[in-house]
Amino acid sequence: MRQRWLRSLALSLGVVVMGRCVLLGADPSPPVIQPYPPVETPAPRAGQMPASASAGSQEESEPAPAASLDRPIALRDEPRVVDQKIQPTGLFSNNSSTVTAFSPAASYPIARPMPVGPNASTPLPMPAPVLSSPPPPDVPYSWRQPPTSASVPLDSSSSPVIPMPTPVGPSMNSTLSPGIAPAPGVITGPMGSPLVEDGCTGDGCCTPGCCTPGCCDGACCDGTCCDGCCGWGGCCGGNGCCFGNRWFGSAEYLLWFIRGQTLPPLLTGGSIADRVPGALGQPGTTVLFGGTTYDNNPYSGTRLRLGYWFNDCHGLGLDVGGFFLGGKSNSFSATSMGVPFLARPFTNAVTGLPDIEAVAAPTGLAGTFTAVSNFFLYGAEANLRRNLFCGCNWFIDGFAGWRLLGLNESLSMRENLGIFSSTNPNLPTGSTFVVSDRFATSNLFNGGQVGAVGEVRFGRWSVDLRTSIALGGTQQNVNISGSTSSQGPGIVPVTLPGGLLALSSNIGSHTRSMVSMVEEVGVNLGYQFTNHIRGFVGYNFLWWSSVVRPGEQIDTVVNPNLIPPVTPNGGPSRPAFSFHGSDFWVQGITAGLDIRW
Repeated sequence: MRQRWLRSLALSLGVVVMGRCVLLGADPSPPVIQPYPPVETPAPRAGQMPASASAGSQEESEPAPAASLDRPIALRDEPRVVDQKIQPTGLFSNNSSTVTAFSPAASYPIARPMPVGPNASTPLPMPAPVLSSPPPPDVPYSWRQPPTSASVPLDSSSSPVIPMPTPVGPSMNSTLSPGIAPAPGVITGPMGSPLVEDGCTGDGCCTPGCCTPGCCDGACCDGTCCDGCCGWGGCCGGNGCCFGNRWFGSAEYLLWFIRGQTLPPLLTGGSIADRVPGALGQPGTTVLFGGTTYDNNPYSGTRLRLGYWFNDCHGLGLDVGGFFLGGKSNSFSATSMGVPFLARPFTNAVTGLPDIEAVAAPTGLAGTFTAVSNFFLYGAEANLRRNLFCGCNWFIDGFAGWRLLGLNESLSMRENLGIFSSTNPNLPTGSTFVVSDRFATSNLFNGGQVGAVGEVRFGRWSVDLRTSIALGGTQQNVNISGSTSSQGPGIVPVTLPGGLLALSSNIGSHTRSMVSMVEEVGVNLGYQFTNHIRGFVGYNFLWWSSVVRPGEQIDTVVNPNLIPPVTPNGGPSRPAFSFHGSDFWVQGITAGLDIRW
């Protein structure tokens, strides 16, 4: 289509030119176009008329057809002129089915060497790349921005841009030779390292003889600070990694579940048809509080961690942290105006049979029973930390230091009793009583610990693991207290020591020390939001070998003669106290932010 259009255009232009020539009186005959190279016309044979004369006679005898856009021009058949000096331009000519290489009759041309360029050892001047805007860094491993290549204007003295061929050699992932730095802006260094402009190798690891800033080479760290990433304590010690960040910290939200404590039956409901309503073992008795494992999960808390490295290679650092969990009160309450029947069960130490203390009875006693528990777990640690192994996207640190762990719990029981109907002159109507028992425990661990921290990164994602084991002593304390307050019409209010399960036989503070062990492991899945901030979620498990807990210190065998007011009838000294320890664990999920700079 394009060729037809061009031919039509040329024909139109020719008609216009011929018309102008006729109007101006010029010779309308078209010019003769000589071929290039000139073609030698063979000499006419004897008796043969020259071509020009023959043509002239034909022109005189037969007029030339006029050109027109709507009428084709008949072309006379001309004999084909074969010129041996005109050769095909292709490399191959196809004769029938045989493809042969074509070459002029002359000899084959001799290959000439290329002009000699600059010496191979002479670096060619290369202009700096002109960037309209530096691309945003996508460097989850690093905590500093890469240097941006500044645009350099070209002037008359600048060397021309010379296209450089792609070098044929080792892979781009291969280790560079010593002293050869990667191009500006190349991401180098292991996790947490800055983006080094003049790093040693593409993977951020050093090779012998390389001491550029950002790399630590064991061969050149000879007690002097030779590579710019050494700080307090000398050189890097040959770990081959320069992380770059000095400060690190994290804040976490904890949602943990604790191991429950076993509680004896502390409140029951019964039927007045039973021989001893509310006593354990009676057909109509139901346990309302206690008699099972009590935990009141889950608990919320917070953990904070802060650290500082004394050099860029993480040869030595300080790692401190602390957490707390719980701190809230949980309560249970039951109230009756006499129906249903409420009682506090125990075993009578005198008779050896199940017995009760009534809280609410239809005979004229109304009461409320309330139980309140408190739980608080806390800890702190301070460690010296050192990098042990590292790679381009992973590291393993070891730490050793001191650990503190505390567990405080309490269980308080309270009865508020009121007599609304009575025929007993010693218990007149309107009399009130308040009976309370409280069992509180505290555990404090102090000891030394060792552990490890490891992390591996996959792009912006990361997985880290922290584990530790501590050995030391736990100071265990159990504090038992109780009281009974009474008042009534015409009765002076009085408060006596002792309740129901906390009597003179076990009231007091009891302390002992135990050798114990604490183990902890946590694993997190993180995502790098920026060069400095990483978010993570994970799982944590902590185990403590020996603790005392309130519910396990309750003795439900009671001598009624010791209940206030005490009667001097004697009997066994019950309830009694003895330490009952158990192991303790807490586990749950964590979520937080990690900052390194």
